[in-house]
Amino acid sequence: MRQKYCNLPEKQTSFPSSAKLELCWKDGLMQVREKGSDGSLFHVPSLDEYYDDMNVLFHIRSCGPVSSYAYQRLRLLQTKFELYTMVFGDQESQDAMDTGHRDFYNVRKVDTHIHHSAAMNAKHLLRFMKKKLKRFSEDIVDEKNGVKRTLKAVFDDMGIGWTDLCIDRLQVWADKSCLHRFDRFNNKYSPMGQNELRTIFLKTDNAMGGRYLAELSREIISDLEESKYQHAEWRLSIYGRKKSEWDNLSKWVLGRGKGDGKPLLSQNIRWMIQIPRLFALYKTTGQLNHFGEMLENIFTPIFEATLFPEKYPDVAEFLQHISGFDTVDDESRSEKPVDRTFSSKNLAPQQWDIADNPSYKYYSYFIQSNLRLLNMFRHQKGMNTFAYRPHAGEAGEVHHLDTAFLLADGINHGLNLRKSMGLQYLFYLAQIGLAMSPCSNNQLFLAYEKSPFPVYFQRGLNVSLSTDDPLMFHQTKEPLMEEYSIAKQIWHFTSVDLCEIARNSVLQSGFPDDLKASWFGTANFTEDNKPQSTNVPNLRIAYRRRVYNEETHLLHGNADDTEDIGAMCNLLLLSPSKRLPKCSLSDFGIENMEQKIRPYPSTLPAGGEETELAILDGEQQGGLADLGEEVDWSVQQRLTPHGSQANMRKLGSQAFEQLTHKGSFDMSRRGSISLPHEHSGIMNEKAQDEFLHRLTAEIMHTKPDRRELFLAAGAAALLGCIGGLALGLLRKR
Repeated sequence: MRQKYCNLPEKQTSFPSSAKLELCWKDGLMQVREKGSDGSLFHVPSLDEYYDDMNVLFHIRSCGPVSSYAYQRLRLLQTKFELYTMVFGDQESQDAMDTGHRDFYNVRKVDTHIHHSAAMNAKHLLRFMKKKLKRFSEDIVDEKNGVKRTLKAVFDDMGIGWTDLCIDRLQVWADKSCLHRFDRFNNKYSPMGQNELRTIFLKTDNAMGGRYLAELSREIISDLEESKYQHAEWRLSIYGRKKSEWDNLSKWVLGRGKGDGKPLLSQNIRWMIQIPRLFALYKTTGQLNHFGEMLENIFTPIFEATLFPEKYPDVAEFLQHISGFDTVDDESRSEKPVDRTFSSKNLAPQQWDIADNPSYKYYSYFIQSNLRLLNMFRHQKGMNTFAYRPHAGEAGEVHHLDTAFLLADGINHGLNLRKSMGLQYLFYLAQIGLAMSPCSNNQLFLAYEKSPFPVYFQRGLNVSLSTDDPLMFHQTKEPLMEEYSIAKQIWHFTSVDLCEIARNSVLQSGFPDDLKASWFGTANFTEDNKPQSTNVPNLRIAYRRRVYNEETHLLHGNADDTEDIGAMCNLLLLSPSKRLPKCSLSDFGIENMEQKIRPYPSTLPAGGEETELAILDGEQQGGLADLGEEVDWSVQQRLTPHGSQANMRKLGSQAFEQLTHKGSFDMSRRGSISLPHEHSGIMNEKAQDEFLHRLTAEIMHTKPDRRELFLAAGAAALLGCIGGLALGLLRKR
């Protein structure tokens, strides 16, 4: 059902030239057709079919048995992950250490949900406003009643000087007064509650051509480029009031007669277009006649720029730097049903002339369908295409997520998935990206400790962390790192967890595939994993892939995961040294990856870098003794002197001699336990514990017939320590 709304058709071998094509609107959808023909070259499901599919999906996901089954599967996925981390958590940490240069700070991470006008933190905006008011107070910033005003005049009218400005006076931070009050939150976009200041500093279309916002943007881009590994997808608004919006916005981004005259382009950012669902406001104020006019203002310019890029060079070039489209507004608000004694599907957009917003699913259908028609057209012409990643499930009705499941490539927020187990399971199976912003949700709709993010992550949903509006929610210069840091502290994420979330963010983002390939170190980055680039162990990726395949096979009646759970529980009961030899990468669906499983640090063999762990298959393990011989520490039939059996035999007999004469017990290349210089025969409690721990490890990896020798050596060593302690006390007396 979802595929017919999201998949692009294959590229046609022959396609008419632009000169033979024309554009026209029909029932709210753009038609691309040959001149003289009435048939469109591209097709999408009709509005009636879409509404029927919505009803089918609703009945499926709200069915009692489906909800129960989905809940059980999701809980089992969560339990599997907990078992997995118990069994392989230490192994993952060791693998992460083995990657060398790579760590969480220098893996690529993308802020997949951030609004451009609030991309700076409050301190940054305050410094910028102070600088402009102090040094450039004579800039002409707006016009009131036909009179041009300087920046100084604007602040004088407010009775404010640059010395009066402070964070608290800006009033841009979201606080507890914004909880479930989206209207108050929207007011935070206006510094000091003044719409004039919002227009001057945070708008692209004003009397200065958006120069101040362009300068602010350049400073943020410079910070991102300095950090190197942080990226963002900034959202700019197209309101649909006028067709000229696209041309003005393109010129502003490209620095052509707008902004500060310099292009706002970088490898660290991509642009997204957000469409506010504000038709009712525009209709009430007389800016639009019907909903169809809004759609035409949004999509006609970009279809024309695709058909004739040479006629609209600015828009055509800007489209190359756009990764996707978004729809935004307060989901929790429900409009009064003015003149709504009908189903919305009975009115075509050109007939929607009432001062009431269309429903969420009506909005979404026409925006996504026109975007998909545009993608089909651009795909045929070899141009870049756009993802549809709307706000969905932040608040309001759960059925918004029904719409998102059918239409969206990814969504922002998705909190309400916790209310529908059926939908949550569907989102897992479809691996639809969720860009979640716990800090934002904490101030607006859901307390941080109640956020479903860690549960989604454990269950295997495709989640990433994002900032939403750093101006309102964050205090540091690096808001994305702040988001990760808070999540790590509250939910006890490991470094591997954070790197997996960062990897998800890159996969969800709309950055070009060749750029992602260079970041991930492989062209097939959706399937292959290079720990040297992502710092995510192959073991973690293999686990995610394995449980996902099990779920899909189970749904097709081809699998039973009972044995898998039992095997994992059995592994958990084993000690770390016995656990790893009994599992192999092939158990997790990996046969050809270079990475080898390394043992828990306390069971590492002597020999350092020259020694490598080779996992033996079941037949080889069966022919060896239960202790000490299940793991072959050799590499190419070579044993290092420190790891040879001859030295193992000598180790016990040398232990007491080393303790009494050298003052330390040499544990081959793992290090030695040094004794105090003034009393070489005496060990403190910490040294004794470490000695016993290492000696026990050596005993467990030695043949049974040599255990008695080690026990004797250990007893002798302890007796020697006790004797040395007694001798020292006697000498003191």
